[in-house]
Amino acid sequence: MADKSDKADKNAAAEPAAPKKSPLKLVLMIVGALLLLVLGAAGGFVANKMMAPPEDEFAGLLKPPAGEEHKKEDTEHHEGEAAEEDCVPVAAAEAGGEHGEKKDEAGGKPPCGPKKKKVEVEAEFATTYYDFPGTFTANLKNSRHFIQVTIALSTQYDDQVITNVKAHEPALKSAVIGTLADCTDEDIVGIEAKQQIAGRIRDAINDVLLKKTRFGGIEEVHFTSFVTQ
Repeated sequence: MADKSDKADKNAAAEPAAPKKSPLKLVLMIVGALLLLVLGAAGGFVANKMMAPPEDEFAGLLKPPAGEEHKKEDTEHHEGEAAEEDCVPVAAAEAGGEHGEKKDEAGGKPPCGPKKKKVEVEAEFATTYYDFPGTFTANLKNSRHFIQVTIALSTQYDDQVITNVKAHEPALKSAVIGTLADCTDEDIVGIEAKQQIAGRIRDAINDVLLKKTRFGGIEEVHFTSFVTQ
């Protein structure tokens, strides 16, 4: 029995002990595994990029990025609201007082809506009227009736024309009476007939003024009364 024990001890002493793993090897193995994972992920990313269709480099120039169109519409909408807030309704802006005075309760803001265009208005000439003194009476041509009128003259020339009329009243009265006496019963019927008589009297007065002063200037003759019997 002793011999068997001795042999077992010798065999055990003769067998080499199992080598222990070094910590450095474990670290290198872990780092190698991590490198393999990183390289695999990078390779997959590069492969996807190579297989993906090429992007249009002008896409951003032709069409704004997503969301930019909505931002632009919102900005224009807010700008329109701000412009409306800077004006007042036309009805409120045109509301006036007793003498047409404008009332602006919004702090001087202009009216909303289309703006009125500024139109250059030509200067108007003042019209001067002159009531010829007295009445003009004349028998109608080839008639038992007579006509009696009072007239007023108008001109847009200076006061010299009226001064010439006053200076030559006798000659002008004679011209007026002669014109009336040349009218017939049919010549005085209706508004248009009276307007034609007024035109004939105007021409007769201007003819006299041209002869006397070398200038007429009477533009219209107005009947202030018109009686026939």
